[in-house]
Amino acid sequence: HKGSPIIPKKSSVPTTIDMESQSSTCVSVILRSSHLDPKHVRVQSVVNIMQKVEEVLSRHYSLKFGHQSSHGATVRLDYCFHQPTEAREFYTEILSLEQSHSQQNLLTC
Repeated sequence: HKGSPIIPKKSSVPTTIDMESQSSTCVSVILRSSHLDPKHVRVQSVVNIMQKVEEVLSRHYSLKFGHQSSHGATVRLDYCFHQPTEAREFYTEILSLEQSHSQQNLLTC
């Protein structure tokens, strides 16, 4: 089956980094699964990817705020960090998580 896409978002994501984006301390990750799979497979795919994202988070970061919301087989994870550098590092690490699973097309920005 196809993997679930991970869609990390930063506030006002520009094509180049400007001073405003450098001061952002929040990152949103949206997990979605392929609509071609049965619902139970889609939900399990999202749960598996969410666990990988949370493993990355728990290894290196301390959160100021975290929130999770879901609708069907879509999950949104909102994280705010203490420092903008932590938000950028987490964002980059989530992007690299996708690259390590690129054959499954896990991430869309």
